[in-house]
Amino acid sequence: MVSYDQSEKKLYEPEDLDLVYNASPSYPGGATRWNQHLKNNLKYPHEAYSEGIQGSVFLSFNVKHTGEIKNVRVIRGLGYGCDEEAVRVLLNSGKWNPGTRNGEDVNSSSNIRIVFTLKGKA
Repeated sequence: MVSYDQSEKKLYEPEDLDLVYNASPSYPGGATRWNQHLKNNLKYPHEAYSEGIQGSVFLSFNVKHTGEIKNVRVIRGLGYGCDEEAVRVLLNSGKWNPGTRNGEDVNSSSNIRIVFTLKGKA
């Protein structure tokens, strides 16, 4: 399992999370905007492209009450540079809508899947 700290690029200790919340964290603009972010920013790693590697990278991460992404972990990766690229594109996605509990923004966690597909080989 790989963990990154966005500012210091090192392993990051877990922070206090509210484990019960009414609304989960989400990307501003929803799935449509998230897919657009991926389309505009995800770069297929050269090694993965050369080897014909396709598949999904599963990430777990925390969203602070401020919307900042922290403690990104690769839960299941592909290797060949795909794991690092998935982490990079998530960390560069800007602030998210934090989870809420009783109308207040809270620290929360989320999971996401980033798919690497070569055109014409799906």
